[in-house]
Amino acid sequence: MLFMAIVTWKPEHKIEIVKRSQEKGPMRPEGIKIINEWVDVSGGKSFALFEANNSNDILSWVTVWSDIMEFEILPVMELEEVMIAIE
Repeated sequence: MLFMAIVTWKPEHKIEIVKRSQEKGPMRPEGIKIINEWVDVSGGKSFALFEANNSNDILSWVTVWSDIMEFEILPVMELEEVMIAIE
C-alpha cells in the first residue's frame, strides 16, 4: 500500500537530524520502500512517498525519529485507481 509521509521539524532540531542521518542513516525498516522524497526548500518540512505492507514497520520508522520530528502518514492512491474504484 502507498503512503505519503509529511514530516516536520523545528529549526533547532536541524543539526541533530543531519548528525543522526549521517551516523545511522535513515533508520527505516526493510519493509519501508521509499519511492521518492522531497524537501521544502524553505526548510522544516519534507515529503516521502513510500510503500509499506505492515503498519509495524511504519510505527518502527516513526518511533526512532519522533523525539525530533513530527510525522503525518496518509494512505494514498493514484488518481486513475480511484477513478476506476468509484465507477
